[in-house]
Amino acid sequence: MKNKIITGILTICIIISLAACGASSAMSKEDYQDAVSQIGVDIYTLSDNIANINSKDIEETKKALENSKEAFSKFLEITPPKEYADAHEKIKEGCKAMVDVIEQSSKALETSDEAQKKEIEQKINQSLESALYNLIDGSDLMGF
Repeated sequence: MKNKIITGILTICIIISLAACGASSAMSKEDYQDAVSQIGVDIYTLSDNIANINSKDIEETKKALENSKEAFSKFLEITPPKEYADAHEKIKEGCKAMVDVIEQSSKALETSDEAQKKEIEQKINQSLESALYNLIDGSDLMGF
């Protein structure tokens, strides 16, 4: 399951990096693109950290997952320029879905119940799919 999460996060990192963006008041087009690029870098770095953790150390894994939520949450705080408003909403939905993936992954680490793990895995797959489609749609709306 760790590999599936990492693959999903890395795929989304690439999409966000391609979308390039960033800040709290409405930004210029260029600043927005720069901020999105930085978020992609942050997410990639955190994903790389997750890939290198010891899968037997559940607390370390949970901490790495929690840290990766911060990068996705940063995007939710950005106010895009008007011309990227629709794209931003799609990318934002993708980031929210990734936060759900991370939260569900943490839950999976805490349970030993196989039926519950299977249910959580289905939720993770649905959220990964939602994240992927929303991030691709957002990138397309930005013209990338």
